[in-house]
Amino acid sequence: MKSMKELFSTQDAAPIIKEIIDANVFKVATRERVGRQILRLINLSEGSSIKIPKMGKGKAYVIPELGEIPLDVSTFGDVVITPYKIGKAFAVPSEAIEDSAFDVIKLKADMATEDVVAKEDDEIFRVISNTTNTVSPKTVGEFVQEDVITLRNAVNKNNYKAKFLVGHPDDIAKLEKDLISKGYKAFDRLDEDGIIGNVSGLRVLETTAVEAGSVIALDSRAVVLVERRPLKLKNFEDPLRDLAGGVTLTERVAPAVLDDNAIAKMIL
Repeated sequence: MKSMKELFSTQDAAPIIKEIIDANVFKVATRERVGRQILRLINLSEGSSIKIPKMGKGKAYVIPELGEIPLDVSTFGDVVITPYKIGKAFAVPSEAIEDSAFDVIKLKADMATEDVVAKEDDEIFRVISNTTNTVSPKTVGEFVQEDVITLRNAVNKNNYKAKFLVGHPDDIAKLEKDLISKGYKAFDRLDEDGIIGNVSGLRVLETTAVEAGSVIALDSRAVVLVERRPLKLKNFEDPLRDLAGGVTLTERVAPAVLDDNAIAKMIL
């Protein structure tokens, strides 16, 4: 039986090893991504940027028979989104290859993938948290069911429909304790994508990418992530040489909010 080092040096085996690691990177990224649960993904196939119309309350008309259909003159402007690079480099010690420790190689790739995905989530929630549509809690420092309704209404009254409630684990725990005290069951916390339950018509998403002390409700139609290049490994043609020298894991993406009124934030 050939050692890992011998396999890495084999012309036929090297592409297979790369394919296995590539596939695992994609699987880990899909499992760990949270921000992509609450937005629309737009693929940019040409150029370095894309122009997307802002959202807002437009207008339709009752048209008389044979009458001319008016052009909606609502002007919301455009958002120009230019994807940027997010990435990380990682290396695998030659000893791990010489010891045939494939699990070490997989672990290093997994950790790098998780770090890149975490940075993507940070960027998504940073943009979302910048909304100017803010409301106050019922009681400072607490987060209760009534606050969820306040957040939901702050979105819905602007002709949107809140679908998600997003918060840091510390704040979602406050809400969960309040629900239990009122006779409701705790969140099941079964989903791996961060969505742990429902309350007052909103899907609850728990993530450390949102700063503790602020909770967000949003209509996901108004948030986009433009992806110019999906997550991929680079400098990885010769596994034996490249893993020891350093492999990069990169993507080109950019999040954007198309209307602040589709998001409401509460500072606890």
